Amino acid sequence: MICFTNIFIYAVVSVGVALFFFQQMAGINAVVYYSTAVFRSAGIASDVAASALVGASNVLGKFLLSFFLNQVHV
Repeated sequence: MICFTNIFIYAVVSVGVALFFFQQMAGINAVVYYSTAVFRSAGIASDVAASALVGASNVLGKFLLSFFLNQVHV
């Protein structure tokens, strides 16, 4: 329980838990699940290409987030 002794660490952990909760409540899993159907209706015929686009955007977003979080020393 050392993470709750420092107020800064407690705040960071609280924000992380809140983000996890709101991602689950926002239905991001449903967005990923139906992404192939959305891309198909947009004109991309290949389900593999649609899944690759979603996966690539997830990886790119995580790298950008890691970079920006390192800039503020969190």
